[in-house]
Amino acid sequence: MKTWLDRLCVSVALAASCVPFAFAPAAADSIADFYRGKQITMVVEVLGGGYGLAGRMMVEYMGRHIPGQPTMILVAKPGGGGRTSINYLYNVMPRDGTAIGFVHKDIASNSLLEPKGVKYDTLKFQWIGSIAPMNTAMFVWHTAPAKTLEDMKRIPVTMGADGVAHPTAIFPTLFNNVLGTKFKVVSGYRGSQDIFLAMERGEVSGTTFSWETIRSRKADWLAKKLVIPVAQVSLERDADLPNVPLLSELVKDPADRELVNFLVVGSKVGRAFAAPPDVPADRVATLRKAFDETMKDPDFLAAARKARMEVKPTSGAETQALVAKYAVTSPAVVQRAKKLIGFKD
Repeated sequence: MKTWLDRLCVSVALAASCVPFAFAPAAADSIADFYRGKQITMVVEVLGGGYGLAGRMMVEYMGRHIPGQPTMILVAKPGGGGRTSINYLYNVMPRDGTAIGFVHKDIASNSLLEPKGVKYDTLKFQWIGSIAPMNTAMFVWHTAPAKTLEDMKRIPVTMGADGVAHPTAIFPTLFNNVLGTKFKVVSGYRGSQDIFLAMERGEVSGTTFSWETIRSRKADWLAKKLVIPVAQVSLERDADLPNVPLLSELVKDPADRELVNFLVVGSKVGRAFAAPPDVPADRVATLRKAFDETMKDPDFLAAARKARMEVKPTSGAETQALVAKYAVTSPAVVQRAKKLIGFKD
């Protein structure tokens, strides 16, 4: 026969087991009540290109996975190499879960290399997730005077670039300094399209650019074998380039490897989204869950395939940890990086 104490213990145990079920719907209801009838604004640097495409797709599909079904809109804040939109997200947009930013992939390194104009603390963003890495490759035209890195240590090769502070100029300069190549950087081209035309015309022999861009926009180049990838400037090898080495694999000095990884971490951050500081934890969790569900949404995946946009997601927590690791890179490494890529203090 059960005593009153036994019955009390059973009652307490049952009550405790019911607590999660009692509170979970209430929490979900409160999230739905908050978002119902609201609008979430996503800020991007530009409405065109890969950033604009990914942003448009996210505002179309992500809202359906948020309780309360809020609408989502996309706004652009161009300028400053992505700083304008990041500063706007950090300092102007609401911190209540109704604002998200498509943050520039190089935020961790850029804020340390070029702090002028930075009006945010990288460590305080709350990362929602990344659609896919943005792996970068160095490649040359099939008629280039040298087609391997070893030959490029003897034979000068012209590389098309945007501005002197753009990755298209930074990475060939870095190769010259850590590998001994003899790249001649020709800057001043306005964007990738101009650089690609210059390669076709024979004005320059190569460049360094997102391999996803080549895969999606220059599929004819790949089909006709018009370009030759010689190295990858990323944290991880692209699945399409399993035999093309990473720059970090080519350098011998551990200090050089640490420096290279700092400069290329943006490849892994990729097409990533973040909320500003101070957003309540339950709303950050809701946005992360909605992002994860969007990455599995059949309609989203079908649209991504049609647009030739890679979907290889990284969670918000993983992206948060990655950015946090490199946002505190030592001043000595940062200073050496500046020197090797030609940046001035």
